[in-house]
Amino acid sequence: MTDHIMIGSTPYTPIINSLKIERAIGKASISSPCTFDLYDPGGNWLFRQGQPVQVIADVGGTIFGGYIDSVITTLLTPKGSVKHNITCRGMDYLAQKRIITAELKNMNPVMMTKQVCLKYLAAEGVTYTSASIPDICHYWGDGSKFGPATLFQEDNVINVSFKSKSVAEALDSLADLTGRYWYISPSKTLYFLPTDSVPAPFTLQSTMILYSENPTVRRNGDQYRNCQYMFDSKALKHMVDDFHGNGTNTMFSLSMPCNSVPKITVNGVRLLPSQIGIQGIDTNRQFYWNKGSNMITQDNTSNPLYENCLLTVEYNGEYTITSKVLLEDEQANRAALEGTSGIVECYLTNDTPMNAEDAEDFNRCTMMTYAQDTIVFQFKTMRPGLSEGQWLQMNIPELQLTNPMLITNFSSEEHGKTDTGEIYYYNITTVTGPLQMAWPLILGG
Repeated sequence: MTDHIMIGSTPYTPIINSLKIERAIGKASISSPCTFDLYDPGGNWLFRQGQPVQVIADVGGTIFGGYIDSVITTLLTPKGSVKHNITCRGMDYLAQKRIITAELKNMNPVMMTKQVCLKYLAAEGVTYTSASIPDICHYWGDGSKFGPATLFQEDNVINVSFKSKSVAEALDSLADLTGRYWYISPSKTLYFLPTDSVPAPFTLQSTMILYSENPTVRRNGDQYRNCQYMFDSKALKHMVDDFHGNGTNTMFSLSMPCNSVPKITVNGVRLLPSQIGIQGIDTNRQFYWNKGSNMITQDNTSNPLYENCLLTVEYNGEYTITSKVLLEDEQANRAALEGTSGIVECYLTNDTPMNAEDAEDFNRCTMMTYAQDTIVFQFKTMRPGLSEGQWLQMNIPELQLTNPMLITNFSSEEHGKTDTGEIYYYNITTVTGPLQMAWPLILGG
């Protein structure tokens, strides 16, 4: 199957049965490793962390692309022959090594993903296309569960912030919000796709599974919830506060903490932005403000506003709200199953400013993925054609698996040779339900 391995621009042939490739989708904490051994008869080769690697098959082209992560070199003979055991990271490494601190406002998650790619991943050579990040996806903002694919509308927008998170973690969060998954291909194309957008080439039958390898199904509700609270959301309200000078006062208390640079007017004359500074940082300005503070302070070198001088401050006021979303149908189903109230609660914290309506929509969107149990099926097969990101139809009634599942992890390993080529085993993990808990990342928790 494997023709050769390219490290930089040099081809190499791996030791038989040493090549193992593992690929995963949309998990910042899990890289996509590739390992192999090279025999170096003269001990002349030197490999370093960061060298680009491609695994090229004689059928199928490039099946792995990434970078060397570590090298273990073992001396085999006194004459200098050595074995290099090389572990590589997949292209998702490009998103793992970059840090994002940003506020993304008035965009839907698909637009945000494109912005993240352009701003943070383009420098790494990563691109996207209309096919790799389509504008059509499952959107749960209307409260529907796994509703039909629809175009994002202009009003389906949210605000999110990322504070010193990896770009991979940010993509995880955006994927969970939309019911998508992401990965970076060997050609450095960012894919951000609905879970059912890539069908597997066949339906999985019981006869295709290696039962000697103990295929297992795990069902759990560790991440299930049907009632969710979102605390500490910062709602915004347009405010205008008026003050009158008295000849002595230089500090003015706003009705609410200020969220952004205020507009300040003195006796009908609007100050220039350059005349307004940040308290404790800027100097030689007429007035100072601070985000999250309700104080407007006049510069101590200026004369206090004289009596009846009108000071007007126009600003976005910030206040705290709590959002609660309860899925009554899910609660009723759970109550019938457990014989209890059926309420399963969870909470999030959020420091991204938004109005009350947006906070409820955001809360609902984040919860919809988790209002169901998780099913994980792991198996091994010799049938080629499967890959991470595919939507695999199941026909294994003895395990009560008859619905499609998303392939989240794929690995292959050589298992001998025949006259027609190498024999490969493929280890597959499929999932329905939530893939992981990523909301603390997107919400700054």
